[in-house]
Amino acid sequence: EGTRPRLPLAGRIKRFQKDPRPVIALLDKLKDDESEYVRRSVANNINDIAKDNPDIAIAALKQWSREADSRVMWVVRHAARSLIKQGHPEAIAMLGYTTAPKIKVSGLTISPRKVERGGQIVLSFSCSSRSSHVQKLVVDYAIYYHKANGRLVPKVFKLRDLTLSPKGTIRIERKITLRDTSGRTIYPGPHEIEVRINGEAYGNVAFAVHHGVRS
Repeated sequence: EGTRPRLPLAGRIKRFQKDPRPVIALLDKLKDDESEYVRRSVANNINDIAKDNPDIAIAALKQWSREADSRVMWVVRHAARSLIKQGHPEAIAMLGYTTAPKIKVSGLTISPRKVERGGQIVLSFSCSSRSSHVQKLVVDYAIYYHKANGRLVPKVFKLRDLTLSPKGTIRIERKITLRDTSGRTIYPGPHEIEVRINGEAYGNVAFAVHHGVRS
């Protein structure tokens, strides 16, 4: 954990942000460790590295993925999560997702469109295939949170993986609770949700958060 370039709640290690190869040499020896805790730490470390050095991170993950060991492949998938959310084409191809999918997103809605802090909204939409082939998709959504300074700042969340049959359609729905966490404060004001599939944006919809009526 101490070699992570972006370890949360600690100072960044600029040396390893500049050149993470010494860290990768260490992680290579630990990627198939018997301890799930160690393997998770390896994945989180590579995920950190990918934020500053995506090409170096993807090169290491490609090499690891050739081992076809289930424990190592779990590390590869978990380590590549930020690259997938960013739509990194090599990461998408490495994990078997369809590059440049032929799809259409329709019926994108949020209910309700006005919600109190701590309340819940429902995101729903349909994903339809425009291909004659099976497509493997990773579906995410980005919430553009209204910050204290008025800016909208996105945070991407995993929704689901799916296999879309030729010309098929799948309806997707997710309940989302808008409560404060240790690392995020929900501020009243306009927000947006954007659907992302294989890293590409497929529409967005706005909603508003308010304080609510106090008794």
